[in-house]
Amino acid sequence: MRTIIFMLAVLCPAMCLGQIELPEGFEIVDVVSDGDTVRVPAINNCGEIVFSQAAVEHETKEVYHYDNGRFERITFGGGVFPDINDLGTMVWCCGTSILMLQDELAYLGSCAAWQATVKINNLNHVAWFWFEPVGCAYPSTILLYDGEDVTAISDSVFSNQAPELNDYDDIVWTAHDFCQSPWTYEIILHTKSGEVSLPSAETQGGVPSINNAGQVVWTAAHTIESWEEGVTTLLTDWGDSPSLNNLGDIHFIRWHDEIDTWQAWYYQVSTGTPTFTASRTTVACTTVATSTTMEKPSGIPSPMVTTPTMIVGFTTCVASAMATLISTVTSILTTSRHCRPA
Repeated sequence: MRTIIFMLAVLCPAMCLGQIELPEGFEIVDVVSDGDTVRVPAINNCGEIVFSQAAVEHETKEVYHYDNGRFERITFGGGVFPDINDLGTMVWCCGTSILMLQDELAYLGSCAAWQATVKINNLNHVAWFWFEPVGCAYPSTILLYDGEDVTAISDSVFSNQAPELNDYDDIVWTAHDFCQSPWTYEIILHTKSGEVSLPSAETQGGVPSINNAGQVVWTAAHTIESWEEGVTTLLTDWGDSPSLNNLGDIHFIRWHDEIDTWQAWYYQVSTGTPTFTASRTTVACTTVATSTTMEKPSGIPSPMVTTPTMIVGFTTCVASAMATLISTVTSILTTSRHCRPA
């Protein structure tokens, strides 16, 4: 089994790239590095990437498709926030419309033009949210297209955003309460057996990711928490925007204050020994691998911190050999990238 991840990456000179520590069997492939405006790339397990791009900031963005060295422009009338599954089916938001391209183009429903999440699974089922700018709550509803119908999965009391779904139609999203000051959040998990709120040690966060094993990760006040079978665990003391694959590996970013840029990190558990990877350049490190035990989802109980363990093994050290962040899409791929005939 192979792992494919992507990142919005820093573009470094050759000497800088040489210091990046990659897991065995991985390589870095520059997909777009011409300085154009690139937003919200997505990658499937075949190495195909979709992203939106405009030549100049504020110009209309279009959807592009990259397939192992080949580029294709998909839209000619605007498109943002695309996603692609292993079947090659693509979805994106065009204006206020959710569109899906399989054998032909299909309209699925309405979206908020600025929303940052349209997700598709390998059943060609699609999740997104519909937003109403009303009152303090900014209420929005999570919608699911199941191949035939569009169904409202959530209520519209809170600002429900950033849904993601796995191949069993389990859906996670963030429910924001913007009528509170400061605002608060919950991570909601919707499955065929019901809906639960996943406990968190923080009061602000969001952008969850779920895999086919039912594991969930999310940002919690610039830390990263994970949830599995009723237990929430603190994975990092400082991280953002985690993405989870079906092996349990996690890609996330951290901010480096000294060089004023984001760094991409990779937490790999598929080798059997969980490790965090960023760069061979290190400083003095301190292990902060605490496990936060929570009761089954029913609010936010006080965490019980256990003895630090290298099972989560995160270190506070950060690399110091990265260059300036620019709009560049870079993918980390294994050497075998095709899962369908070219």
